[in-house]
Amino acid sequence: MPRVETLTEIPDEEVDEVVEDFRSEGAKVQKKPENGTWTVIATFPDEGESKAAKAKAKAKATTTTTTTTTKKATPAKAKAAKAKRGKTKKKPGKAKKGGK
Repeated sequence: MPRVETLTEIPDEEVDEVVEDFRSEGAKVQKKPENGTWTVIATFPDEGESKAAKAKAKAKATTTTTTTTTKKATPAKAKAAKAKRGKTKKKPGKAKKGGK
């Protein structure tokens, strides 16, 4: 069962800090104006949900995106790259006869 905390009579200059503190702890936060001050309601997920949320956040934080740039190689550069990898192919041709 989720845990709910309610703070009342929070001044304007402190309400954003209170909201961010609760969010940093994993709570869903609502703020309501009341008589010139604020009421903040923070709802924390139960332990099972909290562990799943932490695992999801950790997975999201460690996900990286790789961008690959492909450049068009000239025939000479392609041939040089193949030679460097040892994958050059000999073109079929006529065999020379007799050394003339």
